[in-house]
Amino acid sequence: MAKNIFIHGTNKEGYMSASPRIYVQRKPKPKFFPVTLEEVKSFLRVENDQDDRLISNLIFM
Repeated sequence: MAKNIFIHGTNKEGYMSASPRIYVQRKPKPKFFPVTLEEVKSFLRVENDQDDRLISNLIFM
C-alpha cells in the first residue's frame, strides 16, 4: 500500500505554522529489485564475498 507525504500549514511567508499536518504513506517492498548482487559487485569490481551483506543491504533499502 503506497502512502503519500503531504505537509500542510505554511503561512504566506512560506514558514511552517505552529501545527503542520503531515501525512506519511509507506511503499511496499517490491517483488523484484532493479539490480542483482552480482551486477552491483561487477560494477564496483568487488571480487570477494566479504562485503555481500553490506552491498545487499544497500540494494534492498
